[in-house]
Amino acid sequence: MNDSTQHIVQAHYDTTVPAMLYFEPDTVVTTEKDSVSDIARTIDSLFAHADNDSVVYRESMFTIKETRNNGNSLQRQTEPGSDWIFCLIVLLLVGMSFYINRRRVKIKDMIMALFDRRVLERIVRESNIKPITLFPQGLIYFASIAFIALATAMNSGNGIAGLSPAAQFGIFFGSITGMVLLRNGTIRLMGNIFEDTESTHLYILNSHLYYSVGSLLMPPLLLLVFYSTFAETAILKTALIIISIIFIVRLFRGMQLILTNSRTSKMYLFYYLCILEIAPILVMAKLILF
Repeated sequence: MNDSTQHIVQAHYDTTVPAMLYFEPDTVVTTEKDSVSDIARTIDSLFAHADNDSVVYRESMFTIKETRNNGNSLQRQTEPGSDWIFCLIVLLLVGMSFYINRRRVKIKDMIMALFDRRVLERIVRESNIKPITLFPQGLIYFASIAFIALATAMNSGNGIAGLSPAAQFGIFFGSITGMVLLRNGTIRLMGNIFEDTESTHLYILNSHLYYSVGSLLMPPLLLLVFYSTFAETAILKTALIIISIIFIVRLFRGMQLILTNSRTSKMYLFYYLCILEIAPILVMAKLILF
């Protein structure tokens, strides 16, 4: 009798295993056994139900780049309404082509006029070039600078907080155009005050010639800045270097024209022109970097 009882107890302990031994300490034990489909669904999302609440978004072929707060570039992501960048760049290219075909001035002569006053006077005499006739090409260049400012703000993680890229571009473009118009008006006013309208007119005309040449260079580069998948940062830096070179050479050439052709108060004109040229750069740096 005692041997039989002992045998039953031994069989009981050999065949019964606590259920908790099958789970990790941090898992939740349920009374229902997981099915094969449930386990597969947790491993691979391909087994998920078709009637889930997820939303499928269609990715556009034209994407823009976003950044983290620390400035590191993220992978290109689709943003609603980002196709406007591509469309506007195409319009800039069309405008550039239109003015190339419409102008009777050769590109070679226009580039030479940037450094040779005799060529400048010749194309002015032959083609009746004036600052007002070059201003539309200047708008193409200003829009290109606004795009580069937008790309710089996006790449650095700064810019105007709370505004969409389209709104930031509008502010950059409006600020650049407004500052150029204000600067030209102030320069003309100084020319009247110092009774030296000829040299100030020559300075403004020289500036718009540089804007026109810049409008030929920048729009094609914008496509690489926003849509290239190779060396994006290097392309953006190249665009910034080109803009900087155009600004520096234009400023030195303009000052040379003032100092060699001005008949009165060269020092005052030099002083005020430096202020009018540097102030817009400080304003743009404030909008982009702070």
